[in-house]
Amino acid sequence: MGIRDQLREHLVRTLRQFWRLSPAEFEGRTVPSDGMTEELADEMLDNLPDSPDDFSPFGADQEVPLVVKLRPRGTVEDDWSARPTPERPWPVVLLHGTGQSNGDFQELTSALRADGWVVFAPSYGIRATSPIEVSAEFVGAYLTQVLQATGAEKLILLGHSQGGLVVRYWMRFLGGARHTHHFVGLAVPHLGTTIGGLASPIIRTERGEEIALKIAEAAVGPVVHQMLVDSEFITRLNGDDPLDDGVTYTCIATRSDSLVQPPESGFLPAPDDDPHRVHNIWVQDLEPHSVVLHEQMPFDQKVRRLVLAALRRVAAGAPAARST
Repeated sequence: MGIRDQLREHLVRTLRQFWRLSPAEFEGRTVPSDGMTEELADEMLDNLPDSPDDFSPFGADQEVPLVVKLRPRGTVEDDWSARPTPERPWPVVLLHGTGQSNGDFQELTSALRADGWVVFAPSYGIRATSPIEVSAEFVGAYLTQVLQATGAEKLILLGHSQGGLVVRYWMRFLGGARHTHHFVGLAVPHLGTTIGGLASPIIRTERGEEIALKIAEAAVGPVVHQMLVDSEFITRLNGDDPLDDGVTYTCIATRSDSLVQPPESGFLPAPDDDPHRVHNIWVQDLEPHSVVLHEQMPFDQKVRRLVLAALRRVAAGAPAARST
């Protein structure tokens, strides 16, 4: 298989990941066909120049990442009049992943609110294609508003994929840890990712790897470089200890993740002196033969059950629960 064929195969697979929506999203509309992604991949590859540095798959006049142009999966409306209860004292804020919007959390938001939680879910960072530091600044201002509006002292923060990295950056470098009670990560590339093999040794030449990353950048923006294994961002974020003082963690990953590779990157190490501070869970711990893809994590029913169970466990430690 030649370099073009390898790149085409990986590009088609990546585009399909971002194109995939829930069946309900296609009600009354035409489902994007596999041929659409293949045609787009061919168009991008036809524009490859000799030098990867000059690569612009959509032309020099188009700088918007591909995922920004895709239709979002609905939306979530914030209820700024909602207030926490003694049994559920921490507002829950949900952060979407790269190329997505808060609409990914429609089902999870409904389930959490039905369970008594106050829930907020911003859309941020031009569909999370901005640099993570920029997104974290915006999200930080939003979280400050949540704290002020609800009167809460701390939050429970849930991030899917890049959303978890945004949360962790805010916690670590923007003073957010002191306002965070618990962190939930859904398929977050804590240790970085090879983006489903696009930047892995499968692309055996230096030029091939450069072009592969340029293609990924065209799809999701330069932020893709920050999420790679051993990137400067990932190295700085984790430091000597990836955990922040005063915060407990639940990390949920799926063995069938094709974007976060290796999928174990979705876990954080539990400290030897406090092993219960971090709970690392496979979706397949609940149903061993289930196939849950990376982009399905925010709205998968099994993941919802795991999130609800995790937050109920956290709520059991609330002062109101301990006094009963």
